[in-house]
Amino acid sequence: MRTLIALAGLLWVLAPSFARATTAADVPCASSSPPNTCTIVVTVSVTTGSVLDFGTRAVVVAASGRLDAGAGSMTIKAASLVLQPGARLLSTGGTIDVTVTGTIAVQTGAAFARIDASGSSGGNVSLTAGGAITIDGQLLADATAAAGDGGEIDVDGAAATLSGAGKISAVGGRSGTGGDVFITAETTDVSLAGTIDVSGLDGGSVTIEGNRDARLVAGGVVNAKSAAGGSGDEVDVTADNGVVVITGDILASSGGNLDFGGNGADVAIEAGTDITVDGTIDAGGAGAGGFGGNIDLLSDTDGDVVVHGMIIASGPGADGFAGAVDAETGRGMIQLTGTIDAVGPAFGGDVTFFSFENVTVSGTITADGAKAFIELIGCDVRVPAGAKLSAAGTTGATHLAASGLLAIAGTVVAGATNRFEFRDPATPPQLTGSITPTPTVTANPALFPCGGPIVTTTTSTTAPTTTSTITTTSTLPATTTSTTLGGPVPTTTTTLGGPVPTTTTTTVVASTTTTATVAPTTTSTLASTTTSTTVASSTTSTVSSTTSTTGSSTTATTVSSTTSTTASPSTTTTVIATTSTTAREVTTTSVTFPVTTTTSPLPGGCSGLVDFDLLSCEASTLSASVDALPPTVLGGADQQQRFSRLLTRVERLIDRAATAQGRLATANPRRSRHLLLRFVHVLERRVERGQIATGVADPLVAMATQLLDDIATVTGVSAP
Repeated sequence: MRTLIALAGLLWVLAPSFARATTAADVPCASSSPPNTCTIVVTVSVTTGSVLDFGTRAVVVAASGRLDAGAGSMTIKAASLVLQPGARLLSTGGTIDVTVTGTIAVQTGAAFARIDASGSSGGNVSLTAGGAITIDGQLLADATAAAGDGGEIDVDGAAATLSGAGKISAVGGRSGTGGDVFITAETTDVSLAGTIDVSGLDGGSVTIEGNRDARLVAGGVVNAKSAAGGSGDEVDVTADNGVVVITGDILASSGGNLDFGGNGADVAIEAGTDITVDGTIDAGGAGAGGFGGNIDLLSDTDGDVVVHGMIIASGPGADGFAGAVDAETGRGMIQLTGTIDAVGPAFGGDVTFFSFENVTVSGTITADGAKAFIELIGCDVRVPAGAKLSAAGTTGATHLAASGLLAIAGTVVAGATNRFEFRDPATPPQLTGSITPTPTVTANPALFPCGGPIVTTTTSTTAPTTTSTITTTSTLPATTTSTTLGGPVPTTTTTLGGPVPTTTTTTVVASTTTTATVAPTTTSTLASTTTSTTVASSTTSTVSSTTSTTGSSTTATTVSSTTSTTASPSTTTTVIATTSTTAREVTTTSVTFPVTTTTSPLPGGCSGLVDFDLLSCEASTLSASVDALPPTVLGGADQQQRFSRLLTRVERLIDRAATAQGRLATANPRRSRHLLLRFVHVLERRVERGQIATGVADPLVAMATQLLDDIATVTGVSAP
């Protein structure tokens, strides 16, 4: 009994007064603490808003140690931080902020070490370290109330590791939204073997970024699921200068039923070099009218994109819409040995692979549903025996384009058309598989050569402009002359007798020579082009009376004159040289885009409209603008149809949002923003590749951006 009383007295002493902030000096360090280290073995109540600054000392929280901010916030600064198994940093729905110059370790053993900001709605946990951060224990910011939302957890260190035993959780309540998790390795790698959970009625977001590599290893799980009628948010995994490897699972699907459709999240994987997917990425929708998510696999340089696992972007429920799967790289290969499922009854999937090198599908791509579309573009494009592409459904189509060899030994099925293209007539397609319906096969020399587009270097030299003025004085008899120049309009020159100063101004217009070196080619070609531009010359002379002198010369005779001279016709010669550097074939490709002028990104037909009427008008106008353009300026009919399908989904979501109740009133606008951002992204990528001119893309991007802004204004949903 005396022991309990003594312990109660100790806790009372350690609890700071209500009015006074807690400081590091208020925290008792165990006498057994190593030098320059504070080991905490008791419970310390921390006044909200307090900053515990331990300076250059390391902090160790032992199994029996606690720092508890109640329902408030606390900040901890130290040289390093270790939470031993069983240790706790606590705040009920508040904020826990830790900043150290060295490392952070949250350990596990007989019990988990835990940093916990869970509450009715989750709070915030922030860990920032100059060294590595290792999570073997738990970081929690969960919602404990049914309607509560998950909180935010931010882990930012030189390296970041979540072990197989570790857990990071910002779960939303039964009718709440999952939270947001950010994990960043500023110097080296992110490695995740444990569980990240941001699930809720609406799923939360997860952002993972490594300066070098980002790896979700076997057993690792990212859970961003949403429940029936909910909507997923986004999962982003980025390796700035290295590889992304997904051996674990990204689960970002949505539930649904006969009454409520759910929308899968968007997943973006971006790597400085290679991308490998051995696990599962599931962004499927569910239920009536559910949407599958969009999944992007993008190598920023020339890395390989390899998928051995499963990717799901389906919307299989009644009136469901499948999502899009897009794999892109520069001069790396794309290889699919696994499975892509993007089925949607109302709208089939949109699956696109693009590389300047080889594209091989030896697995299965299923994008069945109305307007399904599968596109493979590369050097050698191969669908070997046993592989299958299926775009079955009304107007379903495939487009396969090979700059090298197109070889189809597997199965290709489309609801309407199979369109195959090859670049080199000397390398005709090898079509030995089952292809339904019979494809149209066309030689297209405008396809990019294997290895990528021709590189052009331009050098311009401009000579200076020389102006000389000569002044003479002469006595001329008074004369009047009428001359007709190039037409029936008479020109009258009047010269007054007597000495008249005459000024002649001669302007030499500089010629410009442009030399363009194009590589790679196999021969040298010199072509010259001469372009003549005539600028009509004119001279205006002012006398005390009104007198005008016009002629082909640049000489004006005046009294108290003001002379304006426009340059005489000039000729510009441009020389284009093509230089041989490698053994590749000689190729000269000229692409001319039409001039497009847009006076306003917001169509005048939507002026005066408000709320969802405005959004619906802008969405339909953007869609109609895409449909009205010639297919060639958008990269072909297939690409135009792809944009049309995407924008049709945006229109549908906006219409649904206008009448939606509860969570769907937020989920549908957010989803429409996801799709609009994807539309802008695809446009920008096509501009980078030279497939769409900037003058064509810019007005469409402006219209989409206006719609994004107006969705945020009308609905209050500004997150992507």
